[in-house]
Amino acid sequence: MAKGGVMYVCIKLVLLSFLSMCDKIREIIIIALRFLH
Repeated sequence: MAKGGVMYVCIKLVLLSFLSMCDKIREIIIIALRFLH
């Protein structure tokens, strides 16, 4: 039970960090496109 909880928390943290990373990459791409045009 405890191991499952730890696993769930780890997966949740990885997903959250991945989503925030995607948002940052999207912002960088938008800024880069703005500079190119």
